[in-house]
Formats: sequence, C-alpha cells, structure tokens
Amino acid sequence: MLGVEPAVYCDPLKFMHVSFISVIFVFIYAMFQSLMRGIGQTKVPLIIVSSTVLLNFILDPLFIFGCGHFEGLGVMGAALATLVTQSLAALAGIIIFLRGRHGIELQLKSFYPDWHYIKRAFFLGAPGSIELSTRAFGLIIMSFLVASFSTTTIAAYAVGSNILQMVMIPAMGLSMAVSTLVGQNMGAGNIKRAEQITKLASMWGLIGLSFVGGIAYLYADTLVAFFIPEDSSVINKGAQFVQVMCLSWGGNWCSALYCCCFSCLWEYA
Repeated sequence: MLGVEPAVYCDPLKFMHVSFISVIFVFIYAMFQSLMRGIGQTKVPLIIVSSTVLLNFILDPLFIFGCGHFEGLGVMGAALATLVTQSLAALAGIIIFLRGRHGIELQLKSFYPDWHYIKRAFFLGAPGSIELSTRAFGLIIMSFLVASFSTTTIAAYAVGSNILQMVMIPAMGLSMAVSTLVGQNMGAGNIKRAEQITKLASMWGLIGLSFVGGIAYLYADTLVAFFIPEDSSVINKGAQFVQVMCLSWGGNWCSALYCCCFSCLWEYA
C-alpha cells in the first residue's frame, strides 16, 4: 500500500512479522510498568529496562551481522533481538508480581474478570487510547507521504525518526514519572503540591529539551552520519529532517506532560 520499491519491501516485511509477535510481551510489560509506577515503585522497572536495553545492544549486531558460523539475519535480526529482550522483561515483571514483594501479588483469582472495574478502566483509558491512536495514524500518513519519494528519502526519514525517538522516549519516561507524583498528590488531596510539580516539570523540561534541540541542530550532520556513515545524500536529507524536528522538542515535552497530567486529573475527577 505504501508503494515502496522492491529493494525496500522484503526487509520491513520480515521485521514486521517478528515485531508483531512481540506485541503481547510489550503489553504485559507496559501493564507491569504502569502498576509499579502507580504504587510509586519506579526503580525496579528502571533496572529491568536498563538490563534489557544493554542486552539488546549486545544482541543487535550479533543477530543482524552474525558471528562465526552464525549467519546474520539482517533487519529481521534487529526485530528478533527486540523480541528476546521484551519477552525477558515481561517474564521478569510476572515473576515479581507472583512473589508479591512490592505490594501487588498475583494469584489465580486475580485473573477472574471484574466487569465493574473493566468498565471503569475502559472509560478512563479511552481518551488516552484515542489520543495515542491519533498520533499513530498521523505517523502512518507520514509514512505514505515519505514513501511517495525516493528510497533515499525513506532512509533519511527512518534515521531522523530514530534520533527523534532517542530524545522523546526519555522525555516520555520523565513525563510518566511526573504523572505518578501528580497522581499520588491528587489522591492524597494535596492539590497545591501537584500544581507545583507540574509547573516545575514544565519549565525545566521545556528549557532542557530546547537546549538539547539546539545542540542537535548544530550537529545534525554528525548525528545522522553515525547511523549512515557512507551515504552523503541520506546524511544531507536526514540532517534537514533533524534540524526541523529538533526545534519542537521542548514543546513536545510539554505536550506529553500535559497528556499524562490530564489523565491523572481525569481519574481524580
């Protein structure tokens, strides 16, 4: 449907086949992370994510390029490395809940459906789901637009998107941490403190990410060349992409923070 060239078609297809298998593990770990964040325990998920990211860093070149008699799998190898690390993260989360050392203990009766709670959770989560789905739909439209150009443009867009994610994923993590603090203070009836946390996070996040965006603007060529060191056309187009996007990083932080804090207010209401 995107109309990509045959040279581009096969590798993304293999990548998607493996990635879709890992969706269940992503969902399990996301629930574990949200529950742990809800009880104020953020260190354990951080340790798990840090360990799996380090493992992914080791497995990626091994699965992509191969080693010794093991032949590399190319782009599909990257997806396979991610599948392995995501499944390990989900398994770690389940084990922690089964042991019940952090205030949440899974038992067999825990899996019986509570329809009243499911209904409440559905209507609570629906606005956030629609918001995230809208963002994803926007990315799909962007993919259609980019695919209408050359393979070089597709490569530049992919590299630029990776650089954008390297910045925005930590920013989203910080916004989740702030939403935890806001949610706990709202639940405790300490509205003024929740307001102070939001103001401080907005100010420092805007300043910090705007500064990072300025650095990325100056060194956009170097950042893109780190991923594609030998293709000057991709470096040039990718650098243009980064220089435009990096100017909005501070605003993106405020937007992500607003969405997380608004979800807390919605739940409190």
